[in-house]
Amino acid sequence: MADPGSWDLLDEDCSDISDWTDGDSGDCISQVNPAGQFEFDANTSAGGGQAYRYRDIGDYPNTFTFEIKVYHDDIGTLANSDYFRVQLRQADEEFLVLFATDGIYINDTDAGYTEVGTNLVKEGGSAEWQTWRFLVTFGAVGDGVCDVYLKDSTHNNEKVGTAIPCSREAALISGQTQIRQFGTNTDDMMTHIDYLKIATGLYIPEAEVAVDSAIFFGSNF
Repeated sequence: MADPGSWDLLDEDCSDISDWTDGDSGDCISQVNPAGQFEFDANTSAGGGQAYRYRDIGDYPNTFTFEIKVYHDDIGTLANSDYFRVQLRQADEEFLVLFATDGIYINDTDAGYTEVGTNLVKEGGSAEWQTWRFLVTFGAVGDGVCDVYLKDSTHNNEKVGTAIPCSREAALISGQTQIRQFGTNTDDMMTHIDYLKIATGLYIPEAEVAVDSAIFFGSNF
């Protein structure tokens, strides 16, 4: 499989943030930058505050594919709570993923935080656009798992995580989708988002085929 026929739950190109409710606190700002990307800037929020947006996309099914393309200008570690976070909610459990300098982590009520791979998140001086795809399977509450794929300069839509526990159990608003950039202990944490896409069902991305860049002259084919 590759892409779904349509991203039926959410197909956000990040050129307009007005249909996301503004939950910014302190002097944090979530906005669209001149390049047409979501910009989540924690500014001088050390000691509290977050750049925060949310919207309700309707009920999440038990199987869905979530893809996000992000660039982390500067984020912090899981422990210091200066990370970037996304939450996708059913009524009684949610998929929660954190992006930090020390890795990408998925939360589960029983398993806690599981790192996907080892130090896969690129930020700060090594920052680049990274595309993450999560294939999430819920079922009985608490039994959720997900597979994770990554595309960047060193990964070609590679599978980097298999059957990661991903059920954070709580009483929630089904369909609520949350994006947050924290700056709890450090000023000027910032993340950009090029797009977010969510579709019903599970879709494995296809690895791109490398093309020989040589140009042939005088060929008979």
